[in-house]
Amino acid sequence: SSGILHACIIVFHTPLAAVAFIFLHSSSLASMMSNFVPTMSSVRGGDLSSRRAMPSSRCSFWRSVSSTVATISFCTVLFAGTSVKADFDVAGYVQQHYEDVCAVAPVAQEAATPGPLDAETMEEHGLEFVAMNVIYRHGSRTSKHAPTECFSGAFAESLTHFDCDVHSGFVLQWLNKSHPEGQEVMGDPPFVKTYHNGYLPSKQAEKRRCAPGQLVSAAADQLRTLAHGIKEKYFPSYTEVPHRNTTRMYSTDVDRTIASTYLLQAALFGNKISNEMVKLETRPLSEDAWSHNAPCDAAQEVLSSAEKVPEPEELGEPLRKKWKALFGREFSLKCHDQVVVANCTGHLPDTTLANGQSLLAQVVAANFIQEEAKYRRYREEWAMMVGPALLELQDFARSQADGSDNRSLGLWATHDTVIIPLLETLGVWDGRWPQYAEANILEIYKSTTPGSSKVWVRLLRRGKPLQVPSCKTQGPAGLCDLDELLPQNVVDLRDPVKRSARCTVVSAAATPTASSAAAASPNGVGHSSKASSKSAALDSGVLFFLYALVCVGATAFMAGLAVGRRSGRSRYSRSQLAPLLCE
Repeated sequence: SSGILHACIIVFHTPLAAVAFIFLHSSSLASMMSNFVPTMSSVRGGDLSSRRAMPSSRCSFWRSVSSTVATISFCTVLFAGTSVKADFDVAGYVQQHYEDVCAVAPVAQEAATPGPLDAETMEEHGLEFVAMNVIYRHGSRTSKHAPTECFSGAFAESLTHFDCDVHSGFVLQWLNKSHPEGQEVMGDPPFVKTYHNGYLPSKQAEKRRCAPGQLVSAAADQLRTLAHGIKEKYFPSYTEVPHRNTTRMYSTDVDRTIASTYLLQAALFGNKISNEMVKLETRPLSEDAWSHNAPCDAAQEVLSSAEKVPEPEELGEPLRKKWKALFGREFSLKCHDQVVVANCTGHLPDTTLANGQSLLAQVVAANFIQEEAKYRRYREEWAMMVGPALLELQDFARSQADGSDNRSLGLWATHDTVIIPLLETLGVWDGRWPQYAEANILEIYKSTTPGSSKVWVRLLRRGKPLQVPSCKTQGPAGLCDLDELLPQNVVDLRDPVKRSARCTVVSAAATPTASSAAAASPNGVGHSSKASSKSAALDSGVLFFLYALVCVGATAFMAGLAVGRRSGRSRYSRSQLAPLLCE
């Protein structure tokens, strides 16, 4: 309704300002019309020269009126125009940023594995495909938050029922039950975790439930299809096909990524377990760059102290009130996770997120607005937290190419909240949220030119090559020099002195860095609500001052023209222009 009101103000005042401005500049109008005066007088049957001009006193009065009307109308249009906001397309926004986030098998996984450059192209450019790395998100999971934190009643209860028999301690038994090749499993499965509700003196205490963030059965299909794409599209291009012991497996130390790693390697290499130990690499979460936790005190301090972005103004304050009225719970942006999970696991109709009027779609849109602001605004801090993972990947790719490491396949299991800052640090995040089991592939090529040690790489997301700004693209489809893959702020992390300087916490009295200044700016997220209010008030005051300055300037300009027109002389005959001019 406010948008309609502003539109009406603009529609009414724009022509009013135009008419007043024309009258104010009647000399100019008369000058433009002078060539048509004879025609006009002949048509109307009168002599313009015989008509009396407007008396000076009356003319001055109307000039003042028109000047005032023009200025008021101009300022009104200016204020109203800047207040108009286009309708926020919630459904379109969600579709744009969460496109295919559920990654239903097999379509999404097949699209993610297009295969390396064809043999003809590689021969033409003197290249040989030697290795690949897959940086992938874990498979589909349950929500990380309890449904009762966001919803109540039957809907909350329905979100506790998932088919979640897939996790790191259960995958052997799960594969044995449901996979056609599962009969190849040798030996007994490891310990199996069974989750219960909190202790209750009833049968409910024995009711099995899913753990927060645990894989659901759809994850097995996603990772099996991803493995199929890798085997079908990439393995034929290897000189020696990878196997378990020539594959580097890395996972964050989280149940769902470890389970995803097991499922992926089982689908790649079969389920038969030999007596040889399979090595899975990881780090403590508190210091793992693949979990966006690289040791860097300064970056951690900025990110941990940064408060949540206020509720996005695109959706307005009523969202919080409507949520409370409908679901009986306080609104929180973390509820978006419940909504996305429910949508991907079939607990919601397919059209839910396509309905812009749905509160569920609105909370997903609101969360993305907040998350995007966080990753974009604190890009430098996120680069510090995930940069070591990129350095590790670059080093490993180089060792794959020169043969110093015989593991020609790298599998790196991580999370959506790591993939985004990785891509943002490289300057290639397009705003689309990572899918479940999304594979970002780094293809490794070496030069076949004698004496050349060049290593070339190609980074793909969802099956399409990415043009990394720091990497000068050469050759076909995004191929570039491995040495130029990473931006300079990440390369600098190799220097202990530079890294220490950037990671050392600066005292409050010291001059703020660009990043901390961004955090302290009126548009930053590192504010208390009181500070935010003061910043908002300051912004409004500055904006009002600028508007007032423009309006005063416009008034002075128009008044000056009015005086100038009165004292000036027309280069046209007064007998011709008398009816249109003031005396």
